[in-house]
Amino acid sequence: MAISVNPANLNIIKDYAEYTDAEVDKKLVAAQQAFLLWEKKSVKERAGYFKKLANILNQNAESYGKLITEEMGKVFGESVAEIKKCADTSNYFADNAENFLRILKPNLNIKNRS
Repeated sequence: MAISVNPANLNIIKDYAEYTDAEVDKKLVAAQQAFLLWEKKSVKERAGYFKKLANILNQNAESYGKLITEEMGKVFGESVAEIKKCADTSNYFADNAENFLRILKPNLNIKNRS
């Protein structure tokens, strides 16, 4: 059993049951299947997912910040700032992924993967 504890007051936030070996195996298979689908997506499609992620992070920054504060003891304002930084980073990579790939592989024709 894993227990999430608030470091400020030592109150138990939640108990998490351990996964069985079969449950872990099932999750690993699902992760592999998800990866196989992900690698077939174009850079443009992937960027769209990162944009959605940024929107979700921004829309839920306060509730996610509260969770970080409770579980890690971080000051609430810093927790919210961390979530917003993650949203900004997601947007940054979504906006710049094609350029980064061109720099890494100059001969890569991105348009054929879109």
